[in-house]
Amino acid sequence: MSREMSREDFNKNLVCGLANALNDHDLMRARSYLTDDLHFIGVFGPTLEGADVYLDAMGRLGAQQTILKCLAEHDDVACFYELSLPAKPEIRLFGCGWFTIDSDRINSIRVVFDPTPLGKT
Repeated sequence: MSREMSREDFNKNLVCGLANALNDHDLMRARSYLTDDLHFIGVFGPTLEGADVYLDAMGRLGAQQTILKCLAEHDDVACFYELSLPAKPEIRLFGCGWFTIDSDRINSIRVVFDPTPLGKT
């Protein structure tokens, strides 16, 4: 972390960097933002334990994220975003993610989204 950048700005940049890497399908770059023991809780399926397990799932999902707003407090970042899936890119799902930072890497992620637009197709 640079001296000019606040802790909160650094943490928001980590989360945005992860989103950009996933959008680019660059899993190696995405891995650099995560701790080895990442803990992920999503809407579907079991909790994912470990960065590599998470990245495997995200790689298969292939979703695109557009971050609308990120808020940071200490080592927590909350992001509001729109998510689109490859099978239906015209559908935009509103979602929220809660990211916890540890040792300058993302250590846990918890996400929720509004599935309402999926029922309209």
